[in-house]
Amino acid sequence: MSILNKTETIGWSIVPSDATIIWSDPIKITTLDSNKKSFDFCPAHTQHSNQLYHILSPYDVEINFDPSKKYFSQINSNIPEDRIFSGMYEDGIIKIMPEQFWYNNNPVLQINTPYVFFSDNKNATIELYPSIRYDNNFPGYMINGSFDIYNWIRTLNFGLYWENTTKNFILKKNNPMFSFKINGVGNYKLKYIPWNKDIENVYSQVKNITRHVKNPFSYIKNLINRRVNKLVK
Repeated sequence: MSILNKTETIGWSIVPSDATIIWSDPIKITTLDSNKKSFDFCPAHTQHSNQLYHILSPYDVEINFDPSKKYFSQINSNIPEDRIFSGMYEDGIIKIMPEQFWYNNNPVLQINTPYVFFSDNKNATIELYPSIRYDNNFPGYMINGSFDIYNWIRTLNFGLYWENTTKNFILKKNNPMFSFKINGVGNYKLKYIPWNKDIENVYSQVKNITRHVKNPFSYIKNLINRRVNKLVK
């Protein structure tokens, strides 16, 4: 069976924490146009689109930034006022990266999610994209990323480089926050697997690693012999 025809199961779970009920299941992106002359019927585009999923925002939030004062303020939000902003390693919803991580003196924001994805295929990786087929009209650029999901089980995070600070940053509840795709496998389906000790074991070994060392991926070899054979059961 060719890799294009094989369907693999990719596991996903939610890291136990407060209020995980606010996070919806990943939503598969589907083709929209019934017109056979549309780009939806291009085989290359269809193959790509059929492998994509959205992560939906649980937040209704609008904030602005004053560059002269380097000050963030809330215009409207369903997030409690004492929880909306924090530093990188603190407990707020919108984490303001330290200024050394800013670009052209413009801020970088991060919103953590509790989703983890994992595969028993050693070639599997996950890649994060700006929301596909949905225009969030963000005032900057989502920071893309990809990593191994055989050994490197970690949460997905949304990062934004806020380039145009004359515009507010707006997220809408139940709209796509970002999209993702699994690479290195054939066709795949997602399966929710309740959090368990095997997932916790792999996850805990890489959790917060950037607080301890630089170049964290150089330590991935240490995980190879510690991982159980099957996480997707």
